[in-house]
Amino acid sequence: MLKVDGLDGEKVNIAVFAIVFGAFGAGQASAYGPDASKGKRAAIKIFRVTETPSQINAMDDAPEDAHQVTEAFRGEICFHDVWFRYPTRPNQWIFKGLTLKINPMDNIAIVGESGQGKSTFILLLLRFYEPEAGLITIDGVDIK
Repeated sequence: MLKVDGLDGEKVNIAVFAIVFGAFGAGQASAYGPDASKGKRAAIKIFRVTETPSQINAMDDAPEDAHQVTEAFRGEICFHDVWFRYPTRPNQWIFKGLTLKINPMDNIAIVGESGQGKSTFILLLLRFYEPEAGLITIDGVDIK
């Protein structure tokens, strides 16, 4: 075994391999640098959305009759002069005065090009969003 001033061959080999493999790993990691910055920007966007307070407070005290289910449920859906735009796009109206009545037992199709409000119609009906103006009713009862 070769020894030079307190160093033996085994320790020198370990040091050389550690340096070589460390440099190799750093080289591979640097290839992901642009992706890491894209991931950071995407995470910032996600946290901005998740930290935005909802306009709908599920903990609000509802009127006493708000949760009554009646046997006379018919299923008439009405949009009365509904105005809506997404909070992230305040200059782009999705609905401007939408008035629509869907009678019970009607079969309807919601069709249109991308970005014309098909999904927004359902999201408003399910109260994922609130309209800026207007009223949505089911059997004459405000869905709020």
